[in-house]
Amino acid sequence: GTSTLRLANNSGDFIRAAEDILQIPIHVISGDEEARYIFLGVSNEIINKELGMVIDIGGGSTEFAIGDKSQLLVTASIEMGCVNYYERFFADGKIDSENVRAAEKAAHLELEPHLQMLSKHTKNWVAGTSGTLQSLAILAHHLFDDPVNTLRSASLVELKEKLIHTGHVKDLNFENIDSNRRAILPAGLAIAMAIFTILDIEQIQICKSALCEGLLLELSENL
Repeated sequence: GTSTLRLANNSGDFIRAAEDILQIPIHVISGDEEARYIFLGVSNEIINKELGMVIDIGGGSTEFAIGDKSQLLVTASIEMGCVNYYERFFADGKIDSENVRAAEKAAHLELEPHLQMLSKHTKNWVAGTSGTLQSLAILAHHLFDDPVNTLRSASLVELKEKLIHTGHVKDLNFENIDSNRRAILPAGLAIAMAIFTILDIEQIQICKSALCEGLLLELSENL
């Protein structure tokens, strides 16, 4: 279990009920553990063996991890995700410059206490993973002809203008994006823009591996 079960008021009741049904124990991992597993999965996919950063914008939290093939130096988990930001800023479905700006500002405020920790190491690569960043990269490729599996800060700005011009999540008819993800797309975009801006990122590589792959790698090593 990850951020949802870390934050839910009734997580204990849910876990007990789920364990009765599944007949297996459920372990809720910390945000730092989640970041570590994500980094393990992504770093196994990255060819570059030098120091780099991994970013994962989830539904309830965003994880950061900095390290290389031999060591993990920094992990951080921040309680901002595309689902809780959707509920805070886009629940009525409207997309305008005001609520996008408010979501970006909120993400900036969440990130600022972690800025020194996330900026003190020189990174040779930055990678993103999971649904939000993958969806944004897919749109950037199809709409702006960005390279596959790459997400640029300039494309985020263009996509922001496109979403604001569209005006409502029900009108986001992106065939390349799952319908369940379209509603939370503006929230994920606002968080991504805040991250790119505050960390001065020009572009990131998008990876397929994430938490599950990292967990499987660690389990396989312990067999």
